[in-house]
Amino acid sequence: LTIATALVVIASALRDYLAPRTNRRASAIAFSVAAALAFTLLLSDFVVDSAYHRDLARQGGYYNYSDAIYKLNDYLLQRGATQPALMDWGFQYNLQVLSDGRLNPRAIFQYSEEPNPAFYNALDVTLRDATTLYIFHMPGGTRYKGRYDAFIAEARKRGLTPHLERTFYHHDGLPVYEVWSAAK
Repeated sequence: LTIATALVVIASALRDYLAPRTNRRASAIAFSVAAALAFTLLLSDFVVDSAYHRDLARQGGYYNYSDAIYKLNDYLLQRGATQPALMDWGFQYNLQVLSDGRLNPRAIFQYSEEPNPAFYNALDVTLRDATTLYIFHMPGGTRYKGRYDAFIAEARKRGLTPHLERTFYHHDGLPVYEVWSAAK
């Protein structure tokens, strides 16, 4: 929409500029060409957006864009897990918005390629609370790798048993999210 609007503004300015310098017909033609181009851009944008929406409605999106986030949101609310520990990027804002702010996930994964000391410190804090749920992407959708292995190792080091609580799936049956806990 911004490009189309800019084209109309440019066409209007071009018309105003050309009007005193050329005949009225030439400036009208320039404006019409720019307006037709803007309309074509808007129409093509609409066609592409419609295709995106059709595909999303059919397949539900994939990985970070999966509609499985709705089921994850409902599950966390039913469990009363208002502050789950996020072990990867891409959950926090979706869950906050979908839950109308009732979920306030803790993004403990840290923005580093490998688990760093800040991650281990945050994980240490969450492992002290046996009610904490840990949310992971499945390997194909994981952005920050190594958090799953670190979670399992750190939980076991503390004498806790990691337990897969639930797996959430795409429409096509592929797993997308896992929710884990760790308790004695």
